[in-house]
Amino acid sequence: MIFNLVPAIECDKSFFWDNYCHSMRSHIEEIWGWDESWQKSDFETRWAGCENTLVIMNEQPIGYIQSMDSAEEHYLMMLILLPEYRSKGLGRQLLTQIKRNATLKQVGLRVFRTNLKALSFYESQGFITVANEGDFCYLRQKAL
Repeated sequence: MIFNLVPAIECDKSFFWDNYCHSMRSHIEEIWGWDESWQKSDFETRWAGCENTLVIMNEQPIGYIQSMDSAEEHYLMMLILLPEYRSKGLGRQLLTQIKRNATLKQVGLRVFRTNLKALSFYESQGFITVANEGDFCYLRQKAL
């Protein structure tokens, strides 16, 4: 599948929010309950603190990536694809590109402990759980 990664701009924020809610709400509700006000505030903090990238296919957004670099790693905050683009190899392609472009030696991420499908996906791509953090599994892999 051919896709492009494009820096997101302010008008893309609603696409990010809508897809965040669609993808994460069930996990958040199960663990803590959904507090709309808190979620919006946390979303704004992530938007301001991350590199926000749209995944574009056929001139349409089909997902997004939020990431940031720290001293130790390239941290993948969010990798969300629209449901109809999941389980088609695109996530694998995106991860490969992220790992190739990472300027740091490690790529890290967290997955909700309730999100078994995502956990299985990242493990199948070579990520290893390095810490169980209660509600999250913290995974890491060497960059390519």
